[in-house]
Amino acid sequence: MTDTAYIVQQTGGGFLFGVLVLGMILIVQGIPIWISVNAKPLGDRPYRWGTYVGIITALVGIILLLTSNRLIPAFLDGNVIGPSLIVCLLVCAALCSIGILRRRKFGVVMFVITYLALIMVGPFLDAMRNQPATPRQQGQSFPVLVFLVITTIYFKKRWRLMTSTTPPVAPLPSAITLESDQEL
Repeated sequence: MTDTAYIVQQTGGGFLFGVLVLGMILIVQGIPIWISVNAKPLGDRPYRWGTYVGIITALVGIILLLTSNRLIPAFLDGNVIGPSLIVCLLVCAALCSIGILRRRKFGVVMFVITYLALIMVGPFLDAMRNQPATPRQQGQSFPVLVFLVITTIYFKKRWRLMTSTTPPVAPLPSAITLESDQEL
């Protein structure tokens, strides 16, 4: 094989990989954006960002679950803290996503808890292993912190429109009610 054919073959593979990555990004970001644009408003305020945050938090939880393939072996080897923190993050992400998508106040509270825990888990585990955090690792939490602050402000403006509990269900008719209705 000539050098030119080798370069063309390698470039073609890189191009295909780039197209695949771009397609995955469009799917992972495009579908939540499309669903969010069509979200119904919360009272008199739009709820597009809230819907997007709920979907993305669910995706973060799914990705965390899929990438934690060493969770059970680590737990069986006696490492309890790391797997326990990941399980807590998964539960928090699930509750956050469900609450935000159902437009409940507990979803906002779980959002703050989830993303604060996400920011703090890395440095906590580094400290447990007696490893100092590098400047690169310290800077990784800044975008998440900005996302947390901006989204918390967004939810603060919609707090009064969100419900704190599930709506009451109409009572089922009882036998006493039916008998009294028949007498009339």
